[in-house]
Amino acid sequence: MNQSTAIPSQDDTSRKRESPPPDPKDHAALAAQAESLVLDGRLSEAESAILLALKQNPTAPRYFMILGGIWTAQKRPRQALEAYQTAVRVEPASSPAHWRLGEALMRAGDLAKAESSLRRAIRLDPKVSPYHASLGALLMQQCFYEEAQASLNRAIRLDRKHPMARLYLAELLAMRGDMRGAEKTLKKARARAPHSIPVLAALCKLYEGQERTEEAIVCARALIECQPKNAAYHFRLSNQLGKAGRLDEALAVLSEASKLDPENRAYRAMTSKLTASVAGGQVAEPSKESAPAPRGASPAPKTGLFERVRLLWRAGKGHLIK
Repeated sequence: MNQSTAIPSQDDTSRKRESPPPDPKDHAALAAQAESLVLDGRLSEAESAILLALKQNPTAPRYFMILGGIWTAQKRPRQALEAYQTAVRVEPASSPAHWRLGEALMRAGDLAKAESSLRRAIRLDPKVSPYHASLGALLMQQCFYEEAQASLNRAIRLDRKHPMARLYLAELLAMRGDMRGAEKTLKKARARAPHSIPVLAALCKLYEGQERTEEAIVCARALIECQPKNAAYHFRLSNQLGKAGRLDEALAVLSEASKLDPENRAYRAMTSKLTASVAGGQVAEPSKESAPAPRGASPAPKTGLFERVRLLWRAGKGHLIK
């Protein structure tokens, strides 16, 4: 059972946007449209589509899981948790529903209930790599490092191409101060899943934290190649280009971010700052803030596709997933 979601190419995404809207009475088509809109960062539209699908079919656990994912990306954790709980009530034998609920509970800090849900998902379907990866992440938070590593290794054995377990393993290595090992693990994950958004975001964050600007620029460009309509990725690249003193390039990339999200104040403020720097021939200090989320969209999905995977790197040190 493969829980991964394919990242569409730019051409595929364009075709989806140009296709006629689905019949409002076709709940399956509406759900498919919602998933496509999520990949394109258009969360408000995705929410409307999946809510309409649920009106047509209120007993589909998958629809509640899509809705929970949208609300998670919109930073509405209480509503997301309720959506996953509903998915489990609708279909108690759905292992993905228990998995998603376990992750939502983990984000909420209810680790005991989270562990129960994740172990239930594994009992229902013990050969799904992400379930073991999530359990490994939970055990890491509980400081059961040996058990955590065993779960993560099991996840990797089940699916060597799935990046999630390697992301958590990189976090575990970073916590123990093995930054080289963490980077090696992330690079191996990228080699097996070159278009994985969480892997690229984690590598980018690692390089940013270690002030390896040129490598951070390469990763930021790769993020844009995967999701060219994500304004936050353009902002992130602009930030690094500015830090490298490549102001003309930074301004051009930032202009694209502003086109994609014209109401974002942070983009406008940074555009003014860079424009002044270019005119004065000075190197602009890059924004110290993380790339802000486009309106109606999540920031760089250091999750999402596994929006739940967050590797935080501060001054070259790894921190637990939060």
